[in-house]
Amino acid sequence: MNEPFTDAEVIALAQAFPPGPAASGLLAEAGVPSQHIPTALGGLTSNDFWRLVSEAIKAGLIENGRRRILEAAARRFPANPAFQGKERTRRVLFIGSSPDWMDVLRADRELREIVRRSDPARIEVHYRPAADVSDLQMILTVRPDILHLACHGGEGRIYFEDAAGRRQPLSGADLAETLRLYAEEAGATLRGVVLAACHSAAIAELLLPYADTVIAHAGDFYDDCAIAFSGELYRVLPTAGSLGAAARIAARHVASSRPLCGDLPQTLVVLDRGRQNPDENAA
Repeated sequence: MNEPFTDAEVIALAQAFPPGPAASGLLAEAGVPSQHIPTALGGLTSNDFWRLVSEAIKAGLIENGRRRILEAAARRFPANPAFQGKERTRRVLFIGSSPDWMDVLRADRELREIVRRSDPARIEVHYRPAADVSDLQMILTVRPDILHLACHGGEGRIYFEDAAGRRQPLSGADLAETLRLYAEEAGATLRGVVLAACHSAAIAELLLPYADTVIAHAGDFYDDCAIAFSGELYRVLPTAGSLGAAARIAARHVASSRPLCGDLPQTLVVLDRGRQNPDENAA
């Protein structure tokens, strides 16, 4: 996970983000610790600056640095192919649950829509239906880019199901602690978390330290809307430039085609680590 930049990426970064505020701002947005940002003093050229950053990534000083920096650069220059990275396949871990005695969620249909509408050459889906809390351990074996949780939510919790179908609540704080443990102790870091659950905005910020982007929803998130949104999200993701951009585009597309989901752009919440996130409910 400590792959350095290619020569083409160094040149593109040097042209777009010269040493000084432009480069420092990009690195801060990507979550690079300030002690690992080279000083621009002493006549350091832009190419030399970015080669020093690349060396720090290769040495393991900036965990997942290439990916994080290129994704931040792609958000600013989505049309620049040099910022798209060599590995375009996203690995998604889909975990779904619908406990008994709660409204039925068709996580199976949501999964089917994702598989049906996404490009298998760009989106690789692993899944666990009828999941209990322990199924989060799949993060350690699958090593997904995106964790997608399709479940009920509310009161600062999401709900899994045990072997008997009874609901199994997990607080946002406990979910965040699980992701922290996996990231810090096992190096299982996430590009994104998608909370396909009602009222999941209440826990989104708790997860942001352990994922580059968190997608959540404020208020109700009807099952038909969740199915349509998730399918569209992964359809547009490879060309959208970022998970957050894909979520906004998907929300707008679904809202315009399904009256039931008309408020989806307003209830969508997108949080990006390393960027200032105002109360972001707008598409």
